[in-house]
Amino acid sequence: MDKRLIVRGPREFRWQLLGGWRVTDPTPVSEVPLNYRYAFGGHYSLPGGDALANTLYYPDNSAGRGWLPSRADYKRVSSEVARYLKPDLNAVTQLPAPQLEDPDWLVTSPFDRPAPAGFGPIAPWWEPRVSYQGTFDDHWKTQRLSYWPEDFDYRFHHSAPADLVAPDYLRGDELMVLTNCLANSRAIMVGDRQRLRHRTRLPGIALHALTDHASGQRGNTPLALDSVVIDLDREDVSLTWRALFPLDNPLKQVRIRRAPLAATSSTGGGRHVG
Repeated sequence: MDKRLIVRGPREFRWQLLGGWRVTDPTPVSEVPLNYRYAFGGHYSLPGGDALANTLYYPDNSAGRGWLPSRADYKRVSSEVARYLKPDLNAVTQLPAPQLEDPDWLVTSPFDRPAPAGFGPIAPWWEPRVSYQGTFDDHWKTQRLSYWPEDFDYRFHHSAPADLVAPDYLRGDELMVLTNCLANSRAIMVGDRQRLRHRTRLPGIALHALTDHASGQRGNTPLALDSVVIDLDREDVSLTWRALFPLDNPLKQVRIRRAPLAATSSTGGGRHVG
């Protein structure tokens, strides 16, 4: 798994009568927060009233910058909100452009529609996650509450961007390489440019749940490693293992056993972020 971003200093979209929208050259900077506020997206609001109903936002990233709504976007809000927003937004000739970009999808206009470029978790009310939650209608209220809707898609639980979702559970000893993410990383030369590269490996442990159930049954269930969170500010990595247990045989006690991974292959799959 390999993901890369282009990180730039502050720049703007500017409209020209001859040539249309263009992106200015970025101002040099030493660092940029890897935050979705610096990726493509944005929102515009009618003051007062219901904040959600009165806000027109980019469905994939309401916190970002650089987006202007198209004619189709205005259909997602009331006619009152659209009438309030349209005159000012139609008159915009410059606005901040995104500083985080996907190298394979460079942004050239406020009317582009890229997925937000970033490494962080996707909010559950952003696309595509919100579309996976299913239909909360009257049928759900009377027949399903408090379970998920019948058309619920378990991809809703994937908070990682789609290109950082592994095809299977992680083994637990994968190599991770972070490039230009941590200031105290080892400096290397790639061609004529210096890169800051940090290499580490997941801890290489396996967890089992030793369970006692209400029926008297005992179990030994392997836990699946399904989440890895890298906190660059705190410089730590959090891992989450999970397992499913039957509701009709409640747990009375759970003990977690930790053991080294079986020495079948210690190379693991690589995970590169930079």
